Amino acid sequence: MIETWLGRPHIITFIIVFLWGLYLMVAHHNLIRKLIGMYLVQTSVIFLFVTLGVKVGSTVPILHSTAAAINPADY
Repeated sequence: MIETWLGRPHIITFIIVFLWGLYLMVAHHNLIRKLIGMYLVQTSVIFLFVTLGVKVGSTVPILHSTAAAINPADY
């Protein structure tokens, strides 16, 4: 199981940043620190969505006018 987690460092990063932000929001009474914690939680969730949305082997979705047949699965 450890090898699986080490193969996906973005999930470990998400968990660390999310828990760090959650700790800042719950443990501190200072409103600035709570805002920083909320920012960290928001950033970690967006980071997770971006990393999960990556398609391996995909290309940039630029269509050339000379392309006769376009395969949408490539994008």
